[in-house]
Amino acid sequence: MNTVLAMAGGGIFASLFDFLGGDGWPLPVMVNGQLAGAVAVCAGANVFKPWAALLVGIVAGATMVAWSRLLVRWRIDDAVDAVGVHLGAGAWGVIARPLLARQTGVMYSAVGVLLPYHA
Repeated sequence: MNTVLAMAGGGIFASLFDFLGGDGWPLPVMVNGQLAGAVAVCAGANVFKPWAALLVGIVAGATMVAWSRLLVRWRIDDAVDAVGVHLGAGAWGVIARPLLARQTGVMYSAVGVLLPYHA
């Protein structure tokens, strides 16, 4: 379930960010956003709650679009946005695991009363 939620968040929000940037609704951006969500959630799919997996996917989609635009600006050829999908989203997933991990994450220890652990 966490992988599907992350993929949905990544695809929808990558398309949204690309649309807001003036590039329309291209299908490859949605597909790459879904892949970015799947890559990012792999680091902690077993320790994320569903809301955290969705958040990881959303940020992964935005990260993928940002990396894609950065490479275009630097005139680096990445025809399939592999750097954005794998490096950008993968790095975000590695950062997100200690932040959002159920019961042991920084978010839970910082605001334990607001986000209690329920088995």
